This record gives sequence, structure tokens and C-alpha cells, in this order.
Amino acid sequence: MPTFFCTLRLLPAESGLLITAVADLRRAVRETKALRPFTIDAITVLPSVVHLLMTLPDGTPSPTSRIEMLKSRFSRSQPIPVGPDPAQVQQVRTGIWQRHTWTHRIEDDADYRRHRDLVYLSPVHAGLCARPEDWQHTSLHRDRARDMPETGKSRLRGPRRGPLSLIDRKSAGPATAAG
Repeated sequence: MPTFFCTLRLLPAESGLLITAVADLRRAVRETKALRPFTIDAITVLPSVVHLLMTLPDGTPSPTSRIEMLKSRFSRSQPIPVGPDPAQVQQVRTGIWQRHTWTHRIEDDADYRRHRDLVYLSPVHAGLCARPEDWQHTSLHRDRARDMPETGKSRLRGPRRGPLSLIDRKSAGPATAAG
């Protein structure tokens, strides 16, 4: 089953909409999963960015249709803005999302772990908290509650205290999808 790392960004980048409307985002994810199945291996929601590690059913070459559906469902749940942002008009952009979504197909277990770490450490890198477990909008809490082997024994460390890793390197085994 193919796994992808995806980054979705709002316009403008300073927006805090994903946090203030996180219930709408969760509903959009649930509705999208019901129509186009996928597994969320890891997710972190920042004020204007979503980092997502997702596994698709066999035979699915790309997450594009799922990402576009998720973005559309979330957008339609939001109030219509009073007027267009002049910067968006000047750049010929519409909607609340950046036009392009960054996607990367995961190649192997090491690539999976690197991108899972990136997802979980993103609030620390953004300066929103000191430790990943301090951020509320992340699946790290779900994984710890389930005592996932990749995160259950680890010590999460920020950039100044050591390597950026969520795994116990001695027990690193094959990646397991969490859903």
C-alpha cells in the first residue's frame, strides 16, 4: 500500500483558521475518508498548515483526489469572506488554500520514520511549543495512547537537545500504519 507525506497550506500563511475551525477540519477528514478510504499514519495541524502521513489502498497511485476533496469540504464549511484579499486578486488566486499541495511518496522504513518525525516535530520547529507532546492538534497523542512501537518508548527531543527522532533506534522495526 502506498504511503505519502503531504503538506497543505492556507492562504494567507498567517491565518489561524485551521486551529479555530479544527472541528470542521476533522469533519472534512472523516467525510473524505468515508468516500475515498485512506489511513492517517500521522497528522499535525498547525494554525495554517497540515502535515499528513497517509497510506492509500493498493492500486491508488496518488493522494491528489483525496487531498482535493478534503480541502474542498473544509473550504465549503467556512463562511464566505466579505471581499477578496487584494493580494490574492493581484496573484490571481482564489480560495483559502494555496494552489499546490506538497506530496512525497514514502520509499522505505527510514523515509517513513523521517517524515513521521517531521510531522510530529513541526509545532516545535514552528515555535509553537517546546516539545511535540505539548501540541494539542497531533496524532502523537493517539499513537501514545495505543502504545505504538514507533513512539511508545521514545523520548521526543527538540532541536537543541539532540537528534530529531521519535523512535528508539535500537528497536526500529518495520513501519506500522495507525488508523
